[in-house]
Amino acid sequence: DSNAFKHVQKSNLPSGTLVEVAQSNIAAGSSVAAVEFSNIFSSTYNTYFVRLSKIRFAGNTTLQMRFYSDTGTTEESFAAYNIVRYGLNNLGSREDGVGNGANRFYLSEDLDYDQPADGGTSGHLYIDNPLANSSFSATIHGQMAYRDTSNVWNGVNIGGKFSGSSPRYGFKLYGSSNVEYADITVYGVKP
Repeated sequence: DSNAFKHVQKSNLPSGTLVEVAQSNIAAGSSVAAVEFSNIFSSTYNTYFVRLSKIRFAGNTTLQMRFYSDTGTTEESFAAYNIVRYGLNNLGSREDGVGNGANRFYLSEDLDYDQPADGGTSGHLYIDNPLANSSFSATIHGQMAYRDTSNVWNGVNIGGKFSGSSPRYGFKLYGSSNVEYADITVYGVKP
């Protein structure tokens, strides 16, 4: 009977969970060069989920990301970052960008900073295989929403790969202007 109550056992549902491994709150009015997550990747998780909320800079800039090559803050700054961004703005125009062999990920177009009502950049990223297990590259994918310097709201999908077979232990988010507000949490994804 199509009107009968259907029962699903909990054991038949997905069981993955998110475990917080790092968090950073940059208070409004601050001025820091970058939001840094040092020595957070470990063999405990192969995938990490990064929640980004209200990232604002002190001037117009793109949101950028680099991996750390050790347990400190030594940046992976060689030409190994490949990324594609694709989406739409609220006027219906295509918003896209690519990076092939860049020295960092460019996660957005130029961001507007002139008023708090702009909302800053929010979204999420998944980081897969940062420790280069089985010599595979690290990949990122996710979505971002932000207001650009033309005062137009954008929503974009992001996919990227960091070439190389050495482990990465953390990352930083930054721009050409200092960060003046951010709320970011990193979770390990437990299968």
